Amino acid sequence: MACETAAGTVHRRHPATLLFMIGGTVRSLLIPAVLVLVFARGTSWEYGLLALAGYSILHHLISYWSLRYILSPTDLVIREGIFFCNERHIPYDRIHNVDLVQNPLQRLLGVAEVRLQTASGDEPEAVLSVLSVAVAEQLRENIFIRRQESPGEPLAQAVEPLPVTPEASEPAASNSVASTPTPVSHRVLLKLPVGELVRLGLISCRGFVMFAAFLGVASEFDVFGRFNEQELVQAVTSVEDWAPSLAALAALVFVALVVFILLSIAWPILRFYDYELARRGDDLRIRCGFWPRISATVPRHRIQLLTIRETIIHRLLGRVSIRGETAGGTGSSSPVPPAVSTRIDTR
Repeated sequence: MACETAAGTVHRRHPATLLFMIGGTVRSLLIPAVLVLVFARGTSWEYGLLALAGYSILHHLISYWSLRYILSPTDLVIREGIFFCNERHIPYDRIHNVDLVQNPLQRLLGVAEVRLQTASGDEPEAVLSVLSVAVAEQLRENIFIRRQESPGEPLAQAVEPLPVTPEASEPAASNSVASTPTPVSHRVLLKLPVGELVRLGLISCRGFVMFAAFLGVASEFDVFGRFNEQELVQAVTSVEDWAPSLAALAALVFVALVVFILLSIAWPILRFYDYELARRGDDLRIRCGFWPRISATVPRHRIQLLTIRETIIHRLLGRVSIRGETAGGTGSSSPVPPAVSTRIDTR
């Protein structure tokens, strides 16, 4: 949904935004609703919970209809609010990363969450949730086209995706229109098949991290406290009791080892499935992940540090780990990996 104004084109979010907003409210109220139905059924708590749910849904409706973003000639304008309006201006030349994040339901509906990052820090400068994939790609193209233009020129309209043709690298004809953007070349630099992700899982050993966390929780609750020293001595001295226990313990260790290896392999497959690193113009485009699906942009001029790491397991498998860090942040522990901390494992 869009309309034209003197400042630029006004856009609203995709109608599926309401679905995800209400879904988030339902998830947040699910546990309180179960507790109320089990322990406080027939009391005023039920009406209070319904009132809270109604208020949240009304708040989401107002937020959906009030939030608008405008592609002005110089910056991206985000307006929100009805009685108390909040207007933010984000200059195009300050926007460095435009990331698209999709969970499986968003991929099914053809929408994505757009995160705009600047050099001000690790957190996104703005989050637009949710937009259709076509509109999100158009927004990203408009932002990066405008970033390469001079401030006095009008915003280029990228209604259709920019074509990638062999003529993109040739000089423009003398009679070409000056305001027409030059098609940007797109070249794939790296793709990681599933076999490489399996190797990454074996190298990372994330399953053993979960095992260490399990041991920490078990020791905290004194799970192994009942096995005192006398019982251990009796079990060792009694061969009849010790042999079956040893066989059961070996089987348990083997099963646990298999589970930890599978967990270590599953983590990179979910996070980096269908990994593709490509160069588009002067930017690096990263697309990967099954849950969630991420499409990130990293300007090459913002890359400040490249670290190549090679452990013993890397050497055995003939691989290295490359980590790139950009200006303005050092990464995040969030399950959604930012572009500044994306790791690449390759030959």
